[in-house]
This record gives sequence, structure tokens and C-alpha cells, in this order.
Amino acid sequence: MRRRALLAAVGTGCVALGGCLGDDADIDDGASPSGSADPEGNVPIRIDNQRDATSTVTVTVTAESATVFEDTVDVAAGESTTLDPGLDETGEGYELIAETDDGRRDTFPFSIEEYDLQNRSKLLVWITEDRLETGIEE
Repeated sequence: MRRRALLAAVGTGCVALGGCLGDDADIDDGASPSGSADPEGNVPIRIDNQRDATSTVTVTVTAESATVFEDTVDVAAGESTTLDPGLDETGEGYELIAETDDGRRDTFPFSIEEYDLQNRSKLLVWITEDRLETGIEE
């Protein structure tokens, strides 16, 4: 009788733990074998214009107060565009500065971590009828 209980318990345990003991060799987490970020990883800037008119916006990225990227783009009403500022290394002391042609301005201090590179985090600029906002989508 005990033999049946043991076999039932072992069978149930095998089903319950099925797949939990793998070595994760088939999981692609975006990292290279050494654990560093994917060399294709970067942090782009997405600009969303939610206004009813075309907006001109200047986007600047600084690192420790030195400008590392700057571009001025026109974004059509209801459209978005993505810029590549070349942010492909971890670091601290960055700041995203966005300014529209009508004088609205917003800043966003940020750092870049391995997580941001591996998961392709995006810096964001939102332009609406009454405000301009900056942030990050992780």
C-alpha cells in the first residue's frame, strides 16, 4: 500500500516540477554570454506630437553638462518620429532637454543602465496643445 502512495507522490511531483529544472540555455535575454549589453542596444528618443498643427522641437542630450546630441525636427500633427542620439553605453549625469518653437521647454535628468540597453528603453518627448513633457519608457 505504501508503494502506491510513494509512486503517486513521485508522479505528481514530476508533473508539478516539469520544466522548472532546466538550465535556461534556450532563453534569449538580449545579453551576450559575458553578460554585457547587446551591441545593437541603444536608447532612442521618440517625439509624439499630439497637437493639431506641425511642431518644431529641438532636442538636446547632455552628459555632465556637455552636449552629446542635438537635433531640430518638424513633427506633423498627430505624428511621431524617432531620433537616434547614439546613447549606447551605461552612464549617469545625462539630461534630455526639449524646446518647442513657441518657447515651451522641459528637461529630464536620467541615467542609462544595462537594463535600458537590453530592453531598448526610449526617451520620450510629448507635445500637446497646452504642454511639453519629457520622460522615459522602460
